[in-house]
Amino acid sequence: MQQMAVLMARIEAAFPNSKPDKMTTQLYYEFLKDYDGNEIRIAIDTCIEEPGRVFPPTVGEIKKAWMWYRDTKPNNQKMLEGSQPVYVPMPQYCIDELDAFFKAKGHRSKYREFYQHISEESRK
Repeated sequence: MQQMAVLMARIEAAFPNSKPDKMTTQLYYEFLKDYDGNEIRIAIDTCIEEPGRVFPPTVGEIKKAWMWYRDTKPNNQKMLEGSQPVYVPMPQYCIDELDAFFKAKGHRSKYREFYQHISEESRK
């Protein structure tokens, strides 16, 4: 609850016309208590930084920002691999299924040509 009061003070500092009372703080706490406090702070900051925002974020907006953060935050494995994307070759059965799909639709599969080009570049 104390951490929620700090987060509400952060919202109040960003929106001086908003004066959340104890009931509002309690409501936010009830809806957000199961989430990591640092991640909720990041979600609140994300909401505050939205251009054109004139009202404090609702619980739903904070949860939406939290979900976006959870989906996009870098995990440790990706950080260890470096900033360049890692090319993982597609299994042959997937390539064959893509070719069959395009042939069934009456299209010539350009994927195989693209895949061969990328494979050759990755070997260099």
